Amino acid sequence: MKINRIVYGAAAAFIMLGAFTACGDDDNGGSKSGGGAKSSTAAVKDLINAYNDHDAEKMLAKIYPAKLIKALKKEDKESYNMLLESIEDELDEVDEEYGDDWKMKIDRIDAEKMDDDDLDEWIEELEYYYDECGLDAPKITDGAYVSFDVDIESGDDSDSISADLAALKIDGSWYAQMN
Repeated sequence: MKINRIVYGAAAAFIMLGAFTACGDDDNGGSKSGGGAKSSTAAVKDLINAYNDHDAEKMLAKIYPAKLIKALKKEDKESYNMLLESIEDELDEVDEEYGDDWKMKIDRIDAEKMDDDDLDEWIEELEYYYDECGLDAPKITDGAYVSFDVDIESGDDSDSISADLAALKIDGSWYAQMN
């Protein structure tokens, strides 16, 4: 399923880059591409809208808080560019399958609260990346699993996909994550 490959590809690229990137920037920064949402389902809807815009930077801003992205961008521009290229490559694959004019539309979306053990695992992982970038640990106060159905429409073609993503409330805003 292409949506999963795009989302998981972005996550894998960030995790891979994060493993060998020392960032080091304690400025909270900002993102022109937006940021977190007010709910777990809104975070996933925002990510789908970023897909529809075919905008890798906007997609990244729906996955990670601006200060984390800014730290990577400032201290390791090459790795940041590799991450964006990875997302753009995945978008190009969807373009190849559905054409340049594809759009995703959410049919159904549901959220289920994440249990404390799973939330603790996500917190541990994100704290590691913040620490690698020299940032204070994020305040992660909630998590959810978001299940959704998406219709991909392109010209006369259409396809339906079901997917699941995690969403985390990081520093007061929700961000779509990878399971």
